[in-house]
Amino acid sequence: MPRLNDRAATNARPSDADLILWDDQLAGFGLRVKPSGVRSWIADYRDDTGRKVRATLGRFPAMGAATARREALKTLGERPPSKRRDGATMTLAQFWVLFDRHKLARLKPRTRKDRACMWTLHLRPALGSRPLASITTADVNELLTKVWSREGLRFNLRRLLVSIYRQAALMGFVPPGFSPASSIKVPPIRSRLRFLAVDEWMRFGQALEEVQRTARGVEASCNAIRFICLSGFRKVEALTLSAGMVDTAANRVTLPDSKTGPQERNIPPEASAFLAGIWPADGGYFFPGRRIGHPLVDVDKTLAMVLGRAGIAGRFTLHTIRHSWAETALANDVNPRVLQSLLGHKSLRSTLVYSHVRDRVVRQGAATVGGAVARALGMADPAAAQEEGSATLDDSG
Repeated sequence: MPRLNDRAATNARPSDADLILWDDQLAGFGLRVKPSGVRSWIADYRDDTGRKVRATLGRFPAMGAATARREALKTLGERPPSKRRDGATMTLAQFWVLFDRHKLARLKPRTRKDRACMWTLHLRPALGSRPLASITTADVNELLTKVWSREGLRFNLRRLLVSIYRQAALMGFVPPGFSPASSIKVPPIRSRLRFLAVDEWMRFGQALEEVQRTARGVEASCNAIRFICLSGFRKVEALTLSAGMVDTAANRVTLPDSKTGPQERNIPPEASAFLAGIWPADGGYFFPGRRIGHPLVDVDKTLAMVLGRAGIAGRFTLHTIRHSWAETALANDVNPRVLQSLLGHKSLRSTLVYSHVRDRVVRQGAATVGGAVARALGMADPAAAQEEGSATLDDSG
């Protein structure tokens, strides 16, 4: 379309949908013609966040083309060309500011901090100065190869890049589906879950009792560890627990915030009774810290003391207790869906991450279904036959 003027605006004919005529001399300046025949001058640009904005300058013929052009120059001229970037000019470092503001800001503080560390230590040095659209799969693969031995980092770096380009596509900086990281296959993180065996549970409990009785200044931390053993709560959920969240009569805890948002969580009667026994007189935190009015923040030293006295070696954190709690539940035939609710998992997949327990549950399910079908077909129940055979062998012996 040539230079927009009053004659071009008068001759523009409406159609079944909005018709936009763009000026060929001032980028972003145009005339929108509605199906009703209403004509309006418009200016298109990107704001400071990268979003597309369409400003209506005025209606024609009340506002002539010359006046509309001056208004468009003001509207577009107030925004330097650097603000109207696209994927060919905006670097990954420049887009990271927008990504942090619009995407990472909605994450939990710990998760946001982890993403920021990956950006600072790995993404920015390798790719930060490159335009979004110029980064290739080979570039990403080279970066991941450097950290290939660190499987957790390589997995999360790829996931972060996929998220960055998905957000860039939503904001119009790259075409939909453009992502140099999506086609790279990264093996999933191998399970490194550590579980307490039955004898380790016993030694751990004895050592916890001994540390609480003999060490100084560990009352609150030992109580916190004991509650996590009884409830399977996450560390932060347990340490920030206050009297107002607990209903001991209903064995229920109301968490205003958790990893997956606000929750109501059922707890075992033993955990409820334990909390009732250490109920805070001031109605505050069950596990108070050294600062008055603040919760406990660190139990690592106390945990290390307990593990040392129990003779339990290897990588072990408070979350190991949570894993062991879940493993014990599944080993005692607690339904995975019930356990999902008890643990506060958003997805059942998170509950079934305990692979060896999941396999046992699947085998039990297969045996139950197979036995039911075999009986319905008039066939011998394999499990019953196996038990009968064992009894026969015992009798013959």
